[in-house]
Amino acid sequence: MKAIVFEQFNTFPTCKEVPEPTPGSGGVLLKVAGAGCCHSDVSVVQDCTPETWSRTKPPIIQWHETTGWVERAVPRCHGL
Repeated sequence: MKAIVFEQFNTFPTCKEVPEPTPGSGGVLLKVAGAGCCHSDVSVVQDCTPETWSRTKPPIIQWHETTGWVERAVPRCHGL
């Protein structure tokens, strides 16, 4: 599948082929109809450095302003 990937700090993201994710317990796989970026996405590209960004390290597929259809849903696994 294609994704917009933020590969390095302070660089423009790239569109590339990535493996299709497998949703976990209670998760869904979304077939994206459209996606956009908001101010937090732009700030990661422009402002973050390895010293200021501790949540995760690139590569990151981050663009969270997304809409689409549920391709596959996984029931929640109770008791884990």
